[in-house]
Amino acid sequence: MLIVSGACGTCYEIGCVTGPVLHSFDQNDKIEIVQDGFYEQAPGALDSFGRVVPSRNAEPFLREVDAAADDVTKKVNQSYLAEYSRCWNETNSIFVKIVDKCPCSYFYEQTICCGPVPHFDLSYWGYEKLLHPIQGKVMIRFRPVDCATRVPVDARLGAAGRMDAVALEGMEGVLTKADSSGQRVARWGGRAAAGELSDEDKKRKVAVFENGPSPGWLINSYGDWYVSLFAAGMGLVVVDSSVSSVGNDTNATVTTTNTNNATCAVLQPGGRLLVRCEQCEKSLKPFGGNDGRVVSFFVRIAPYIEQLPVPPGTNSTSTWWEPSLDMTACIDSQIWPGDSPVLYLGVSTTGAFDFALEKPPDEVPCGKKSVVKHEGPCGVRAVVDLEGARCVGRAAERANSVFLELGQGNDDEHVVCVDDMFVESTK
Repeated sequence: MLIVSGACGTCYEIGCVTGPVLHSFDQNDKIEIVQDGFYEQAPGALDSFGRVVPSRNAEPFLREVDAAADDVTKKVNQSYLAEYSRCWNETNSIFVKIVDKCPCSYFYEQTICCGPVPHFDLSYWGYEKLLHPIQGKVMIRFRPVDCATRVPVDARLGAAGRMDAVALEGMEGVLTKADSSGQRVARWGGRAAAGELSDEDKKRKVAVFENGPSPGWLINSYGDWYVSLFAAGMGLVVVDSSVSSVGNDTNATVTTTNTNNATCAVLQPGGRLLVRCEQCEKSLKPFGGNDGRVVSFFVRIAPYIEQLPVPPGTNSTSTWWEPSLDMTACIDSQIWPGDSPVLYLGVSTTGAFDFALEKPPDEVPCGKKSVVKHEGPCGVRAVVDLEGARCVGRAAERANSVFLELGQGNDDEHVVCVDDMFVESTK
């Protein structure tokens, strides 16, 4: 999605617009059909609901061209075919979470990902809710929403509209929006309420994983078989207590236990689940600072039992893969039976794959890798002290990646799940 490089983890509501597909914001810059497409190959193709496309995704239009090659003063109208998509119902919408970005420079130039029009790559199953997938492109309406409530957020606030932002009073009554770490993310008019931030809130805290990857962090794993960005029930167990009442009478305290999603990967020995924040080393600098910076996170790990992948949409209740974590016997005092698999956490500076050079930039480690003390499939909160790992100074300020690595000495693949990861100060 070509909107902002830090859009990963954010949510949008998307609606379909019937009409010509535009190449730019110029309403006359329509995408011309110069060769046969999907419709010409299979006009009767069915989607998952057994529906055929209403008609060919093309319509004739007129454009003004020179009457002759040697005379640019005279113009004539020329007819041409342009891509034209038809929605099932323009009042319908879908809600999506951004999990990746569409690179302009790939093995070849992906023109549609190069802009200038914002572009969403939807899954087949999301796309067909709006229109028949044989129509490969369509114009849309979109707006940012809160991922949990689906309530629209104020797009004018930029990143602050997608973050857990609070208000800090600035000079001359100008309000600066900031996250709980004090990282300024937008400016806005108004005044802040007195005492809005406590001393604890003023400590720097940057979310990396929270019920799935946090906004701005890109998955870049390797040595893996599968990665599930939002594995249900594999994350941190959250207990909420509330008091229910009828009228003025209090009835009882209700305790609700929910388990977050986690990001899980099936790793081979030496494989990594790595995340990188786009260009955060230039501004946010999540790992830099002389304030007792630590990486705190919830982790589960267990041997992987290979299962055949089952495509979504089949009659099976299975997903593409299921982590083999048996948590039925988990108790607080559980000790991993036998040799515990070795798991490391490390911090480094990495970059995107350069297709011109046919390689990514060299990774620059920050300090040394730290052994993670864990409790296997039951999960445990682990804390890694960056100063103890010698990730300090300029190397920490330039770091933009954090990873979990399965030790080379492990015999088999393991499922590693991570949730509720923060880079935070302790001083």
